Amino acid sequence: MASQIEICNLALTELGQPHITSLAFNSESARFFSANYENLLLAALRSHVWGFAKARASLPALTTTPIGYAYEYALPEGYLRALQVGDYSPGLSRTNYRDNEKELFAIEQGQILTDMAAPLNLQYIKRVSEGMFDPIFVVAFACQLASSGCYRITNSNSKQDRVDQKLKETMDTARTVGAIEIPPKKLPDDEWVMSRF
Repeated sequence: MASQIEICNLALTELGQPHITSLAFNSESARFFSANYENLLLAALRSHVWGFAKARASLPALTTTPIGYAYEYALPEGYLRALQVGDYSPGLSRTNYRDNEKELFAIEQGQILTDMAAPLNLQYIKRVSEGMFDPIFVVAFACQLASSGCYRITNSNSKQDRVDQKLKETMDTARTVGAIEIPPKKLPDDEWVMSRF
């Protein structure tokens, strides 16, 4: 599997630039990657439900009680995005949008606030090591690095256009392949459906 330097060098290949052996290397490209790699990676991981970055945790309740909720839980290390909290999947609810009741949970300042009792099951996207990356994601993320650093590294608008197009194609492919491996989720019944019974 790819390492951080291999991913950076794949980006440099896209830009037609010499490879580096370390982020401490004395070059414009190494300085760019050193300053931006982690933030760009976290944004890319958070942007989609990547199967290789999924994780689960069973969280114990903290001893403090938050305002407005019965329990609070510390988010696990490496947490980037919630996929399922308890039995609730964010974004899948079709409940009445005019309902002003309290949210089932809130994520604030590194904690989950909720009325759901411990232990709280959480499925989430996390920061995983490069060795866990899917090969298609490696190529897509290298293109994202190349696109983000293209003008700074090459000073070329024509290369920027070419790399941006390649980024779109590879990211679309990575998301499509990843989505095929995710089974469909049943949407919960909303108020209107339940009233018909």
